[in-house]
Amino acid sequence: MPQVFTRPRLAVMTTPHSVAAPLVEAPLLNSVLFSSLPTSEELSTLLSAEFGTGLHKLEQGYEFEDVHLAVRGIAAKPSAQAEYSFHPVLSGNPHDLNDVGAHILIGVVEGGDIFDKAQQFREPRLHQIRLLLRATTALLRAPQARAVHLMNANTTVFPEPFFEAISRDVLSMSAATVWVFPDKDGLHAFTYGLTSAGHPELEIADSHADPTELYYRLVNIADHVLQGASFKDGDTLAFSENEKPASISETGWFVNAEIPALNISWA
Repeated sequence: MPQVFTRPRLAVMTTPHSVAAPLVEAPLLNSVLFSSLPTSEELSTLLSAEFGTGLHKLEQGYEFEDVHLAVRGIAAKPSAQAEYSFHPVLSGNPHDLNDVGAHILIGVVEGGDIFDKAQQFREPRLHQIRLLLRATTALLRAPQARAVHLMNANTTVFPEPFFEAISRDVLSMSAATVWVFPDKDGLHAFTYGLTSAGHPELEIADSHADPTELYYRLVNIADHVLQGASFKDGDTLAFSENEKPASISETGWFVNAEIPALNISWA
């Protein structure tokens, strides 16, 4: 029977990562772009408004629920080649970043029991991802914020689509991303960022579907994964009981063949 597309309920700590440990051990980082740096007091106000009294200021960064949030402000414009990767759906007009003159690196770093568990199991890792998204959301509310570069997905996302994805709880448009490119035999859709959540990347190759339909189909499947579902070689998937199931098979990632990926095919 195919796995029917429904949002899973997360277990507490039961699902091991299905990618090599170094892919998960990489820190979870975002770079929030500003016209000018907020003050330390402004940062604390923004983060406290998001996390409440459970947030504790440390000498370097903050702590919330045994998770250490590192915050580093850099009063300089980031390198465009290193920091920008514009997305056709999630980015806006590149000229809107012309006044960017500073950025803040915010990340989940080592510390506490939850960090050790997150190196082994998907559920605590996904919890870390959600905390990073909350911190990113808080910083993007600053009036001088312009965009966020998702370091683990190499995608620059503008505030409006980011806030919309957060409000709809679509993690595949805020913690990871989906890209669609023309290939020699049709369209190739692939995810970017699932390995940092402990799961192989996903791909749909040689598709002749409408590009927008293809994009959102993989967005939905990737979000299913980021909500806690897992796929492996030999699985099948359907969006409804009446739909022809797709087959899932191992492949090399479209971006880097050494990174594990799963191909989804309705052929």
